[in-house]
Amino acid sequence: MNCARALALGLSGIALSFVSAVSAQDAAPPPEPAPVQEPVIVIDPARAQASFEVHLRLPMRAHGRFTQVNGELRGSAARGWRVLVQVDGRSLKFDGSAWMARMTRSEEFLAIDRYPEIRFHSQVFTDTVLRRGGVVLGELQLRGRRREVAFDLLPSTCARPGQDCDIQVRGRVSRHDFGMNAYRMTVRDQVDFDFRVRLLDGKTP
Repeated sequence: MNCARALALGLSGIALSFVSAVSAQDAAPPPEPAPVQEPVIVIDPARAQASFEVHLRLPMRAHGRFTQVNGELRGSAARGWRVLVQVDGRSLKFDGSAWMARMTRSEEFLAIDRYPEIRFHSQVFTDTVLRRGGVVLGELQLRGRRREVAFDLLPSTCARPGQDCDIQVRGRVSRHDFGMNAYRMTVRDQVDFDFRVRLLDGKTP
């Protein structure tokens, strides 16, 4: 093989390698775009409230509230919002008789010592629902169990919800769904929850 032919074969091999490399690059899928970071607005724990009411078969009310509440509002007006509310059940303050307070904290009811965390995590809802109200779907974690719930987001009473007025969510659940099956002779199945939150100063949807 003379030098000219060897040179030609070498150049041909280099060209084929270059074409193969370019074709492989063209066939490779484009890199996935970086995930969009959702804006996060923190709930002001000093102005957040969570309460509940147990429906009795007796002519009296059983109402409790939690003093340690925190969480966040994620999203934007364009993409929608999600809210997360976390409650420390050990902060329970009960308005009523001592026996009702003991019953509510007991293993047969909220089992607060064993399951201190109560959480509501919503699905995405629109900015229109945030301002005008509507049904918000989500998951409630209570007594160590998680259940899908449908709560009502009340219409805003101001132009800047969470800043100049509360963002308020209400809902009713079945206590039996969360394993609270005791006291059937005195306590009805329904338990009402009410979450009211404000956002940290300077942060508004």
